[in-house]
Amino acid sequence: MLLAGVQERLAPFQAWLFPRRVLLELSDQAITAMALRHGQVVWLERIPLPEGLCQGGEPQQPEALGDLIGDLLIERGWALAHVRALLPAAASHCRLVQWPDGQWPADPEAVLLERQAQLALPVPLQEADLRLVPLALEPPTSLLVAVPADLLEAWIAVFATAGVALDGLEAAPLCLCRGVEPLLRDAPGDQLTALVELGAQGSQLLLVRQGLPVYERRWPAALEPAELAAQIRQCLSFWRQQDPGAAHLQVLLHGPRAAAPGFAAALQTPASVVDPLALGWLQPAERARSSAAPAGVELLGLWGLVMAEQSP
Repeated sequence: MLLAGVQERLAPFQAWLFPRRVLLELSDQAITAMALRHGQVVWLERIPLPEGLCQGGEPQQPEALGDLIGDLLIERGWALAHVRALLPAAASHCRLVQWPDGQWPADPEAVLLERQAQLALPVPLQEADLRLVPLALEPPTSLLVAVPADLLEAWIAVFATAGVALDGLEAAPLCLCRGVEPLLRDAPGDQLTALVELGAQGSQLLLVRQGLPVYERRWPAALEPAELAAQIRQCLSFWRQQDPGAAHLQVLLHGPRAAAPGFAAALQTPASVVDPLALGWLQPAERARSSAAPAGVELLGLWGLVMAEQSP
């Protein structure tokens, strides 16, 4: 009993000195949790959310959602763990920005404000958290990633209520691009990668050039596979007209419906399914397997978080 009391008092110090990490993928329908130990997946679980708790990527009841996450970590033995989370796809928006006069502006945000109507973002720039990523393109171009500031604050409040140390919130497009890095390392410089997510609640096309997202579009789940494939073909044709340097095309599929037969044929172009488990990128320990664990084709976002952990 005495030893148990000492261990209990030491637990917060050990958690600070040797922090354990939990990776969470957030969505309107569920939270997917993953934790690794010595490179092996020791916890992998999808936890469905009550309807209405999160909508459009934004928490509707931050306190209830925070309590759910906090209780979950305690029940699964991950109390005091540090958390890195992937924001829902609907929470972030990407745009390519070509800077005027062929040079980098001294005040990029002022230029963005002048071009706000052209950017057609669903949130005013003044109300968004912005990140600009320079691209090695001519004329000078940057990738703009915008997340509504109130949405970001809402998720921070969720994790504050959960009582966990939040080490970062990631935008989905950047995380997914990082996740497919192993497949792009030997790609030619003129390759365009079409990353297609076939989800239960909808589908998304993310175009990747030189390892960064350059275009995204979403469709509802009700769209028939043949119609979805036709619209994706149209997007690819249009983009390659705008970017004649993209001579090679690679199509990668992920998401719960990625392994379903027929879509690749409807797309009329060769496509590969990205499964971090089947590819050996993630190695699950035996006790991590459960009926609540998502399939490997659904883990690309979480794998992107793992890649962030491994980056120097």
